[in-house]
Amino acid sequence: MKKEDLKKIIDTKAPTSERNPILISKNMISPNFSSITDYLDSVIEQNHVSFRAVERVISMYKLGKTNKVLEGHYGSVLWRIDRYGNPLAANVLYFNDFGKIIYKDNIINYLYPWYCYDYYIDNNTLFGEHLIYNNRKKIVLVQDELTAMLGAIAMPKYTWIALGIDIDLSSVVVNKLFGRNAIFFANDFNIDHSKKIAGDKLYVCDTFVNQDINQYLIDYIHTNGIP
Repeated sequence: MKKEDLKKIIDTKAPTSERNPILISKNMISPNFSSITDYLDSVIEQNHVSFRAVERVISMYKLGKTNKVLEGHYGSVLWRIDRYGNPLAANVLYFNDFGKIIYKDNIINYLYPWYCYDYYIDNNTLFGEHLIYNNRKKIVLVQDELTAMLGAIAMPKYTWIALGIDIDLSSVVVNKLFGRNAIFFANDFNIDHSKKIAGDKLYVCDTFVNQDINQYLIDYIHTNGIP
């Protein structure tokens, strides 16, 4: 669909008060390689073991790929899926060869623009949330999706999940994790807010406030290999 055609549709959508919420179709989930998995391939030893580890991460987190390419890189669709398998939100991120985000987009821009519906989005759904149910592993909550993927490769004995880029810890998320064996590794941008929100319901650890957790996990993989 051409941009001008899409704009015409959006401009003629029903008034907000007349639109109904609709779930994003589960059929939109189509695991694939993208710029974020290209980066993962580049920072861990490239052999059959590492290739399988990246494939496992794609399958675990249902990582998707856009058809759009920026600077030679496909966008990564980082779904946030609930316990019933419904995709309730997603970050669409374009990574360069160094793991830096060169562009962030709204998942809505990649979905069909219905006239009388708005897609239901729940930003309190965690990246990897679908993995925590019926699972006895310790849960490690981190800020960024990339960190969760590196953690899942380095230390698969834990279940790694993420708030998502630019999303703060909320009381809704804290209540989801309350009573579970969970820890949140906060960064220097959100440590004070996170401790206040978490209270005594979720342990907030400051180990990586002054240390790059992604580099720590990459070094851990290089030193200890992939389990």
